[in-house]
Amino acid sequence: MKKYSLNAAKMVFAWTFLLYFCMVSCKKSKVQAGNDDKTIVPSTQPEEGPSKETDTRKVQFKIGSFSSVIADFKPTAEAAMDLLSKVLSSKEFKDSIYKYHYAPSNQMKSPSQCAKAKELNLIKVNPLTGRVDGSMVYEDLLKYKDVALNLTIRQPSEPTNVLGSSSYCSYTITSNSHWLVDNMAMTLPEEYAIHLGHEFCHVVGYYHGDHPDTKTEDVSYGIGSLIANILWDWSLKEIKKKELHSYLLDNSNWRLRCLAVQPADMPQSGKFNDILQLDLANAKSANRSYNHFYFDFNPPEEQRKSGSNVVFGVTTASGSYWVEHNYYRMDWLDRNAGTFKFTYIANNGSSSATLNYSKNLRALFERKTFKMIYSSQKGPSGRVMANFICVEDPEIFFYGRFERKWINWF
Repeated sequence: MKKYSLNAAKMVFAWTFLLYFCMVSCKKSKVQAGNDDKTIVPSTQPEEGPSKETDTRKVQFKIGSFSSVIADFKPTAEAAMDLLSKVLSSKEFKDSIYKYHYAPSNQMKSPSQCAKAKELNLIKVNPLTGRVDGSMVYEDLLKYKDVALNLTIRQPSEPTNVLGSSSYCSYTITSNSHWLVDNMAMTLPEEYAIHLGHEFCHVVGYYHGDHPDTKTEDVSYGIGSLIANILWDWSLKEIKKKELHSYLLDNSNWRLRCLAVQPADMPQSGKFNDILQLDLANAKSANRSYNHFYFDFNPPEEQRKSGSNVVFGVTTASGSYWVEHNYYRMDWLDRNAGTFKFTYIANNGSSSATLNYSKNLRALFERKTFKMIYSSQKGPSGRVMANFICVEDPEIFFYGRFERKWINWF
């Protein structure tokens, strides 16, 4: 019995030592698996792939060389690079991209090793599925912790719709200057970050092939869409920290200027739709198409007539557009509750015929009081969705989206 007890004790000691050794070794390996010291230089070792989907890598983009025909654009570029770094390093991006599988033609037809980043994956198509997994794209985009990109903003030699260009392994992104103006749905740094993310996909080896240029088939367009969605989700959370009505009239947020409805793409319902259809029928009887109606809560000075502070506009077309401007004064009934009313001031010269295209909506807006809240309707990136509600009869309401600008508005 004593001999058995002694052997048993030795065995317990041996297993205890072995378990301790394994724990120390595994812990050390896990610490060394990070990408804190990775950068894009020829001698760089790649970051190890995530061992499980809960792992999230980090990347920091910085500007290498910089050249721009747009004066004082570098701060915008720096802000865009910072936004791109935050999005690609986020859990939201990781969780989103892992859900996608892209067309095999995103892979270069003749893959070759990149001397600047030798560990980029050359074969990107999953042989089992015949698709490019989102996890593969994620691995390539975040292969290194620090990435320097050379940025060039140039004036195109002729009119073009091309935003920019880049190529595999070049780490240079060239952008055309014509579109880099601060009048888009999102801020200029955001829009440029989306563009840089698209072009960086080409840098790490994803090309536009013979597949559709859609976010579900094309890697570059897909990544641009994911970046836009995440940036917008972050911005919308900040916007919604305040009540929607608190933004009206004071121009404190340019995203909340013009609430617009395009009936063909944004079908309404219920009692409000019954009223709207009367105006649409009047336009149709005059052989005109009904484009949209909108409220501008911060109109330009030339559209502020005799104390008006809001414009209700309706756009119809038949060969050419007619934009009807109705000038109103919006007054708060209860600022805290967000209820308001409209008082008609003037019109921009509509004839009795063209006034028919807005007759029924104008009657509604001039006789009732209203409030506005955030809508649960899903809108495109960069647009706040809102419900415009009649206080006297809440069943009369419409949903619309705020736009920074709209063709033929002004």
